[in-house]
Amino acid sequence: MENYRTLEDIQAYSAGYAAAVADMVERDAKRRKRQRAAAQRRKYFLIQRSVGLVLVAANVLAAYVLDGDITAAVFLVPLGIYLMLTKEQVLDI
Repeated sequence: MENYRTLEDIQAYSAGYAAAVADMVERDAKRRKRQRAAAQRRKYFLIQRSVGLVLVAANVLAAYVLDGDITAAVFLVPLGIYLMLTKEQVLDI
């Protein structure tokens, strides 16, 4: 028995291989897009938590500088704590 491949066999193999490569490229592009979105989300929440921490720290410093006047802290400390603890996107960055 001789094992010769016909032109049709070679063309079918090439078409299948090209489809598999295209599928792999598409899957990799989707994976990179998901990873990029996840990294952007982590960065956003890191910034949001940092802003909350700055608000709380600034109010502690302001209370010290203003000799115990905590008027601003009444509004900004709860906002800062909310920004640090929430899982919602609050800031428009």
